[in-house]
Amino acid sequence: MNGLQKRSIKNLDQSNTLVPIKSSKEIAAEIANSILQLKNKAKSANLPFLVYFLEMAFQEAFIQANKQDTVPIPPKGKSFIKN
Repeated sequence: MNGLQKRSIKNLDQSNTLVPIKSSKEIAAEIANSILQLKNKAKSANLPFLVYFLEMAFQEAFIQANKQDTVPIPPKGKSFIKN
């Protein structure tokens, strides 16, 4: 496998301890939290342009972390199932 192992249900952390793989939503939530901390630092350092970009990144991470798994509803009188 070219020195790479298949991704399994568990990953190794920095101390080589097996830990469960996190979902995309969990990772996005962690990223949002980290970006928020950086945004607050940039704001306190009076870096408005950086604050702007960090806010955009925060919004995207927050949206991904809170995305609902929805099922599309067909318009009235229509069906997604072909007969």
